[in-house]
Amino acid sequence: DTFKTVLVNEAWSSTSPLIQSRDSAGGAGIQTAAMIFGGRNEVDGGPTGGPNAQYNLTEEYNGTGYSTGGALVQGRQAMAGAGTQTAGLGVGGYHPPAPGPKSLVEEYDGSSWSEVTNQPTATFGQGSAGTQTAAVVFGGRTAGGWVASTYEYDGTNWTTGGALGTARVLKGAATGTQTAALAVGGDLTPPGSATNKVEEYNGSSFSEVNAYPSNIQVNMVSGIQTSALSFGGNIPPYTTNAFKYDGTSFT
Repeated sequence: DTFKTVLVNEAWSSTSPLIQSRDSAGGAGIQTAAMIFGGRNEVDGGPTGGPNAQYNLTEEYNGTGYSTGGALVQGRQAMAGAGTQTAGLGVGGYHPPAPGPKSLVEEYDGSSWSEVTNQPTATFGQGSAGTQTAAVVFGGRTAGGWVASTYEYDGTNWTTGGALGTARVLKGAATGTQTAALAVGGDLTPPGSATNKVEEYNGSSFSEVNAYPSNIQVNMVSGIQTSALSFGGNIPPYTTNAFKYDGTSFT
């Protein structure tokens, strides 16, 4: 005789692990057809690839487990990723020795990577959104420091878009499309640290919108501009929190 209701019916569940553990990898696709590529040895001097190894490995996810895909032309970390499992895009990235930032761009056809037109400036840690033939990348870090630059890709060539309001390294903290992208948090130019700034892109310019609940960096973001999910990251300390964005506010 007691009335009961479910207040929250959303939860995370564990699935198959990666074949190769790594950090700062690129990614693309959807939950049942995803891919992860590149990245860095998670332990400097560790047993899996040597000190600070830059991986060229690609793994494909089918909603259940991972399988090995085609290798990148050049292994590197902190690439911007966009597109799908059968039409992916990997932009920029970092590979030592100096100068570490790369302008290299690669496209994936579901089995192999091929080099295409370089992005205008060698950059790593950019935010990214869109598809293989209509992508946008923004922010990140060059050899000269943190930048707010935006570049749009049409499948062949790169053009300059509207700059971020705040220069920052975003990595996976961005999602959406070329004309409706979202950037959440990020790592500011030193001596700055994490930020709570959120910006939306409309295909020509960025505008600052309602802030994230806390300063956050190295978080991951998925979905579309009006229905996005931000999860994990470093506040600091590192967090397991997830927040939903409805195009106006975070819950």
